[in-house]
Amino acid sequence: MRLRRRSEGVRRRTLLAMLLVNAGRVLPFHELYAEIWPDGLPADPANALQVHLVRLRRQLESGEPGRELRITTAGPGLSLSLEPGELDLEVFSTCWQQARHLVRSEPRTAAEKLREARALEWARAGRRARPQPAAQGPWPSRPKRTVSR
Repeated sequence: MRLRRRSEGVRRRTLLAMLLVNAGRVLPFHELYAEIWPDGLPADPANALQVHLVRLRRQLESGEPGRELRITTAGPGLSLSLEPGELDLEVFSTCWQQARHLVRSEPRTAAEKLREARALEWARAGRRARPQPAAQGPWPSRPKRTVSR
């Protein structure tokens, strides 16, 4: 029984991960089935998926009362709706892209965007973001390579 519970938890995490990575687009049921049950489908995959979805909603709502997981059935699949900036991956990617575009014209702003992205990474890893000193000049110079023999 314990092994079954553990595998159910893995399946729910897989479902959540797939919905988060594909937020805003309809994820076809057949793709969900293939990822959640890679070793073979249960007798009634639609019902089993619904059970996991109900349990996932309950689990996430218990962690943050009043917050609703916005998963909808859309034609041949499921879709997760997120507000802009709600997913760390999106915020990280936005900061990274902004830094790339600003690196030549506004290096200090670009460095700040990279620090924001790094703070997200540190927070996700469970560490406090370390404050970084402002970059001097356009960018700090690259360390020289030395060869040890």
